[in-house]
Amino acid sequence: ILEDTEGSDSFLPTAKFESLVEEIGEGFHGDELDKQLALVDPDGSEKITSGAFVKWYCSLVNEEGDESSQESEIAEEKANAEEAFDALSEGSTKILASDFGKLIESMGTTYCEEEHRRTIKKISSLDESSGDKVVTKKAFVDWYVDWLFGDGDESDDESIEEESDSGEQSP
Repeated sequence: ILEDTEGSDSFLPTAKFESLVEEIGEGFHGDELDKQLALVDPDGSEKITSGAFVKWYCSLVNEEGDESSQESEIAEEKANAEEAFDALSEGSTKILASDFGKLIESMGTTYCEEEHRRTIKKISSLDESSGDKVVTKKAFVDWYVDWLFGDGDESDDESIEEESDSGEQSP
């Protein structure tokens, strides 16, 4: 498909880019096609070199692989969290906050009362019918997935909470 031009790098006219991506099973159209074309021909030469194409395609495949791999891991951990919660709660949508440690340990994670105190405070609520402090399945699963895969900004929230708990102001 790529043409050889007198010993220089082979190239493809940009007009044939859409056909090429369809041929390899990608099928970009409209604005997305224009965006991908700008990535493979950034200087607007209207020629796509084989080197630029290979680099673009490898990057595309790596991005797709990373996203689907993480999405798969997130789905798996979410299912694990739901299963552990259901086992402990015996099918209920909530557990007592005092059972949070049992839940964490049932998932193979070490429970530390000191480290998880703020987490429990953050994700628990007061059950109006019983007056008990409870953790709902949704709150736990959302927290757990974010704890595993989040960007780590929870520590910033905790230091702000610590300062407000102690009555000190942030600078």
